[in-house]
Amino acid sequence: MNLTEDTISAVSTPIGPGAIGIVRLSGPRSLEILGRIFRPKVGAFPSKPFQLRLGYIVDPDMNEVLDEVLVSFMKAPFSYTREDMVEINSHSGIQVISNILNLTLRQGARLARPGEFTYRAFMNGRINLTQAEAVLDLINARSKEGLSIAISTLEGGLSDKIKMMREELGSCLSELEALIDFPEEEVEVDLEALGKRVQREALKIQELLEANKARKIWMEGIHVVIAGQVNAGKSSLLNRIVEAPKAIVTAIPGTTRDLLEVPYILEGIPVKLVDTAGIGTPKDEAERIGIERAKHTMDEADIVLVVVDQSEGLRSEDLNIWERVKDKAILVMNKCDLALKVDPREVETRFKGQWALVSALTGEGIPLLKQKIRERLLAGVHGFKERLCPNLRQAEALRNALKRLEEFKELSQHNSPLDILAQPLWEALRYLDEITGNDVSQEVLDKIFSSFCIGK
Repeated sequence: MNLTEDTISAVSTPIGPGAIGIVRLSGPRSLEILGRIFRPKVGAFPSKPFQLRLGYIVDPDMNEVLDEVLVSFMKAPFSYTREDMVEINSHSGIQVISNILNLTLRQGARLARPGEFTYRAFMNGRINLTQAEAVLDLINARSKEGLSIAISTLEGGLSDKIKMMREELGSCLSELEALIDFPEEEVEVDLEALGKRVQREALKIQELLEANKARKIWMEGIHVVIAGQVNAGKSSLLNRIVEAPKAIVTAIPGTTRDLLEVPYILEGIPVKLVDTAGIGTPKDEAERIGIERAKHTMDEADIVLVVVDQSEGLRSEDLNIWERVKDKAILVMNKCDLALKVDPREVETRFKGQWALVSALTGEGIPLLKQKIRERLLAGVHGFKERLCPNLRQAEALRNALKRLEEFKELSQHNSPLDILAQPLWEALRYLDEITGNDVSQEVLDKIFSSFCIGK
């Protein structure tokens, strides 16, 4: 994606019937194009910026009114892209919004590429790369905490922390290079103290990498798989958790033969609940495939709810399923509305809090189960307090930077030459610059912004 001096146009709101639709333009000809197609209801053409004006969008070739609109003009550099920008607020009918967009294109604008408005904001210095990525996170946020992460990054929280780390490591490198460049002069640098400063920054990077785990939970969502033997009540449990009849439930064993995925916000956490086929001896080929898919999905899950029909007792087949996924499993003793066939004290002794007694039929125990799932997901998650949670690309750059700082530590312990010692610091700085976009390839930029919608 190359930044040019042309003017771009796109629809910035979802296509479809609605109250308001917005066509957005950015570039040096934005105001000129608006002047050709906008007829104000009262007064002169809105040449003054930052005012809303009521009027009509008119096709100048046909002298045909397309819609009654509100328009605004934002003059560079005080706009989202730091370019001249125009926003046309029309009624959001598919035909109306398409007609207005096509009219702007006929008048000299070019259809924007995906993410090009935000790309221009980045290239023009209004935001850095972490903030640009946060725009997409903000749009895609599925939870309150995920929204907080996106807003914190958009405000510059993550990039400010990276900047401070970069400044400190840059200072360490400058002191080291002073020893290299002026060996005859009495440059006083305490290499042991410098090494400690570098390691303090390495610890900060480790904290950010820990926070990346929180991002997966709050931003990307978690796979919670419901597994167990045939007729344990897995589908009924899914319906009870989401409080909607998503899965087909019958008295016939083996009703569920394929995967059923249901998005859900569980205790504030975006999850994908997956109902699976009952695990047992297959009666036919379709059932065998369903069981294989169930096992594969269990292996890939973040959390597995191993559902047991407690009215049948805890059987060896149930324990086999548990053993397969015990490191990420919660045992769900279902059908507690029937006579208990298990001793809760024995279950607690064996499963040490990683179990719940529920009734998918009545809802008893479901709130406690949801709480246990949340606690299990958040166990061991650190670094979330500041809402600084790097994404996958940023975390990879941080890991590379951390490796270089660990390399610096090892070289310093072996009294390596100063010029060799400086190299990993240089490389660590380069990886930090990748995060904020100070040193990043066009290929990486194209990949990031291509995931945006066209109007953003």
